[in-house]
Amino acid sequence: ELPVLEDFIVVMDENGRELDRVSVLEAIENSEHTYLLSKLKEHGDIFHTNTVEVLDGRLADEIPGFERGNVLITIRELGSIAVVDLDEKKVVWSFDGHWRKPHQATVLPNENIMIFDNKGNRGRSQIVEFDPVILEGVWIYRGEEPDDFYSGQCGSNQRLPNGKTFIT
Repeated sequence: ELPVLEDFIVVMDENGRELDRVSVLEAIENSEHTYLLSKLKEHGDIFHTNTVEVLDGRLADEIPGFERGNVLITIRELGSIAVVDLDEKKVVWSFDGHWRKPHQATVLPNENIMIFDNKGNRGRSQIVEFDPVILEGVWIYRGEEPDDFYSGQCGSNQRLPNGKTFIT
């Protein structure tokens, strides 16, 4: 009875014309990752998908689903990241670590994944880098002092070519 905001991955051509539209809800429903739907709110912004990154295929030999052209998405309200096969229109990989309200999942040059975790550090923020093959953390940034790193919403991270991490 209350409205639901449904997220879509939209593929456009260079002139801004829509070529395809993939429902995040249907991509989960059509997959083996339907457990993600157990976390859904009843109404409102049920996903808050906030990042879409086209994969280059470099992890495909180690992780099924990470083929070139599939997309990595961050689903804040489910505390999850997922890979969507746009041709099949389904989730082919997902992981929900110990983060809460994540943003900006990105595959790093070293083949790890880095995430801006808004509230997974006792309600404070942190940046988490983990190995997606063995699903273990390899690096965490929580600020210089306890509780001094916090973003109530949004947040982004990027590994720079010099190896440093840029956080906003």
